[in-house]
Amino acid sequence: MRPIAPPHTFDADFTLDDAQASAADVLSTPGTEGVYLWGPVGRGKTWLLDAYFAGAETTAKKRVHFHAFFRDLHAAYFRHRFSIDAAIDDILSTDDTGVQAELLCFDEFHVHDIGDARLITRMLDALFVRGVALVVTSNYAPDDLLPNPLYHPTFVPTIEKLKKNLEVICVDGPVDYRAAGTSGSRFASGSWSLQERSLRSDQKKLERSLRSDQKKQERSLRSDRTGPQSGIGGRTFADLCCTARSTGDYLRLFEETTSLTVTEVPALSTVDEFAAQRFANLVDVAYDRDVRVDFHALVPLDEFAVGCSGLDTDRLVSRLSELGSSVRTDMATATSSRASFDFRRPPSLGT
Repeated sequence: MRPIAPPHTFDADFTLDDAQASAADVLSTPGTEGVYLWGPVGRGKTWLLDAYFAGAETTAKKRVHFHAFFRDLHAAYFRHRFSIDAAIDDILSTDDTGVQAELLCFDEFHVHDIGDARLITRMLDALFVRGVALVVTSNYAPDDLLPNPLYHPTFVPTIEKLKKNLEVICVDGPVDYRAAGTSGSRFASGSWSLQERSLRSDQKKLERSLRSDQKKQERSLRSDRTGPQSGIGGRTFADLCCTARSTGDYLRLFEETTSLTVTEVPALSTVDEFAAQRFANLVDVAYDRDVRVDFHALVPLDEFAVGCSGLDTDRLVSRLSELGSSVRTDMATATSSRASFDFRRPPSLGT
């Protein structure tokens, strides 16, 4: 049985749109199924999840961002010598007493990697057997998870289990509130600015270097971290996103720094899809951890994603639009200018 949250849980100083109100009705109504909230970026899915979690009538509950949860699952899985049940025992603990969560709330559920997909399948099977109630948010409809056509068919049975055990609700109101509104978060206090011409690398030279042998740049995020980053002397895009970095690397980075400067950020269309995905992951983690990031870029923000599209790119641009940028942009113009960058095409090393 999914714990309910009383209707007043969703009272706010703004009027919920129809899609939000429908989702709130489901979350405040008793049910045996979990809930899968999906829809475009900035439609209030995380707000609904947080409101529900705060009001859910149980103390045995846990709310996690999927990036952090999956890192912890990996660690527990290896720590317990590949026992998924022992790993689930660890990650369902809500406090030092070992109380197991009966409600698990995931923010930003997604699947891109076939290896991750196999572990997610085992995780979901274990959670469903235990009767743990799941409430998740995602930019992806269940049928669009693991979008790579080479691997998607192998994940279809897991998708069907999700749809069987979770009530699927589309939160697709007409407004991207993130882009339209203002935020007092630390992340939003960051900036997007053009590097001074005298400080910028030549764009063509940078594009060539981004496609060069990336092994020359491989080193641990820990090896040269000197504490909080500030000013132009931060880390380059190539260092953070063009070498083998996992989401766990970014999580560790933001555990030990209160701010970050990222320099030489190129147009997204000039890098391969792996670097683009890493940059999206970097911004996701910074946003979730509410860390200020100052981006010194080679292009204005309204030109950054031209030639790119897809759900991950939409979320990335929506989040960057919250920055107190010195170069404010019309996000609608940026969106209408995009072509195809949806992580469905086969991997390539350039565009």
